[in-house]
Amino acid sequence: PTVTDCTAVGETGELGPMGEQWDGTSWTRQPMPLPAYVTNGGPEGVSCISPTDCIAVGSYYLSEQHNALPLAEQWDGTSWTIQTVPMPVGATGDVVLNGVSCPAATDCVAVGANAADPVMYQWNGSAWAVQATPKREGELNSVSCVSPAACTAVGISTTKAVAEQWNGTTWTRTEPTSADGVLSGVSCATATSCF
Repeated sequence: PTVTDCTAVGETGELGPMGEQWDGTSWTRQPMPLPAYVTNGGPEGVSCISPTDCIAVGSYYLSEQHNALPLAEQWDGTSWTIQTVPMPVGATGDVVLNGVSCPAATDCVAVGANAADPVMYQWNGSAWAVQATPKREGELNSVSCVSPAACTAVGISTTKAVAEQWNGTTWTRTEPTSADGVLSGVSCATATSCF
């Protein structure tokens, strides 16, 4: 959120979650918890509204035989806290979150996949909810929101790169290119200018 405050998240070699904070000079480790009885997992994406308000998303496993479950954690400037993330109705496979974007402290959008279908979640400042999305194949890897009513998410559908646009009410799919491939990151400067 500032040139002297950056947050990065990921996993250690032991498959545990980790956060790192940049103060303009050096990186400092931020311990990140996992839910009880978890064998491995961690965050894949992070978005910060301010130095004392970040949301990280990812997934975790209760055992090697268990499907992936969605993970969200919030940074308050001192520590990370695990948030409750509901499962989509009828979820039959892995539910992973790959990216998150928070245009406001009370509005974040997280994207990923529910088995072979895209999944989108919305944070209202106190709880996560699954967004209604059309049933279609694919996985979303990254999202960028310039406002609560203007988000772009990118990923893959079968073998084609895709983008989804959120207008505050519904998601609409487009195919940025006709070539096979996958989009793994997106950044939007305005609602009509994304790279």
